[in-house]
Amino acid sequence: MFSSGILVCLASLVQLILASRFNTTPQELWWINTPQAIAAIIEVNLAHFSSE
Repeated sequence: MFSSGILVCLASLVQLILASRFNTTPQELWWINTPQAIAAIIEVNLAHFSSE
């Protein structure tokens, strides 16, 4: 249980790093910022997994 919480913290750090590089100027926002969206989805799923 504790190790799954560590995974959530690591996923959160990755998501924060990618979110800090969020670029709003290009026309293709969905393609440019896909890694940040994937990291956010992984973070939520890991948090759900570790809470049960």
